Amino acid sequence: MSCAGQNVPLRVCYERSFCLSADVTAAYDPNFADVYEKRNSALVNGGVGLCKYTGSRGKSGASDASAELVAYTRRILDEELYGMERAMKSGFGTYAVQAGHLKVGALVAVNALGDVYDGAVQIAGLRNAEGTGLSNTLEEMFQDVTIAGNLFTGNTTLGMIVTNAKLNKTQLTKVAGMTHNGYARAIRPVHTNADGDSIYALSTGGQAGDVNVVGSMAAWAMERAIVRAVRAARSAYDLPGCGAL
Repeated sequence: MSCAGQNVPLRVCYERSFCLSADVTAAYDPNFADVYEKRNSALVNGGVGLCKYTGSRGKSGASDASAELVAYTRRILDEELYGMERAMKSGFGTYAVQAGHLKVGALVAVNALGDVYDGAVQIAGLRNAEGTGLSNTLEEMFQDVTIAGNLFTGNTTLGMIVTNAKLNKTQLTKVAGMTHNGYARAIRPVHTNADGDSIYALSTGGQAGDVNVVGSMAAWAMERAIVRAVRAARSAYDLPGCGAL
């Protein structure tokens, strides 16, 4: 929505706005520990990396963010539906399946608002108020049906499918769409306004394969990759992993 549509002067919009620049950053490498400050470095499988200042040449000295802005951004990225005190640690998972000459692999980074299930068993998600066990996100949502505020603050599950089947762009789009069935089987609820769920599909080979078979294999691989991501997560940043409860 535009500033004018909200009856806010453009100057005020600019004054109250800030810009985030998306780029890559270096993660802590224990093989070269002497060139890193570990407590201030990005960690693999530790979430989004934030860099307070960067740049060279014309950008040098012009992109230094204040400590308050960094803290505010971290809080936005960390918020869950019921707060971080009831969240759990998740992570990155992979899984691959093969049927005859067809191979399909799934990679996924899990940071969902919903609970994660292995079949019919909830294995991670919303903790109870005491933090000693699991609650149920759907049940708690159904107890309060009032309109929620802005939930789009940081949850998402990002997945990728790679196959050796020879598929064109249209077919790969279909595979990606079918793979969301894996999200739905493993995460409840899924695709909420708080989630930026996305799946990308890539063909690397020239093997003949039916798009329906590949899509079904992809959905199964993605479901198992999500479960593996959660089961492999270890407690960190005051967030318990799957095996801690």
